[in-house]
Amino acid sequence: MLKFNHENIVKFYGWTLVEEDPQIIGIVLEWCNYSLDMAVTQIKVDPFKIIVEVALALEHLHSFNIIPRDVKPHNILICKPLGVEWSNAVPNLCDFGCAKKCN
Repeated sequence: MLKFNHENIVKFYGWTLVEEDPQIIGIVLEWCNYSLDMAVTQIKVDPFKIIVEVALALEHLHSFNIIPRDVKPHNILICKPLGVEWSNAVPNLCDFGCAKKCN
């Protein structure tokens, strides 16, 4: 995930061992405030904007021959930094555990 530097893909910052159980690895990702469901139903973020930006993220992944096989509403998060208007909130793809590298 480190090379997928795209504004619509959740950023990966690294990993850490979990203090309570050192056999568990924690993944450190970009903080996204909202789920897709909340953003569309409660906050009224433009669904067309979300579709377009997710499509751009998929296009970026495809340029690396990566096929994310688990694209669904639960794997699209909305990042809205403090002071940013909702119209500028950014949808981000996450969870590439099922992704496949193609030739």
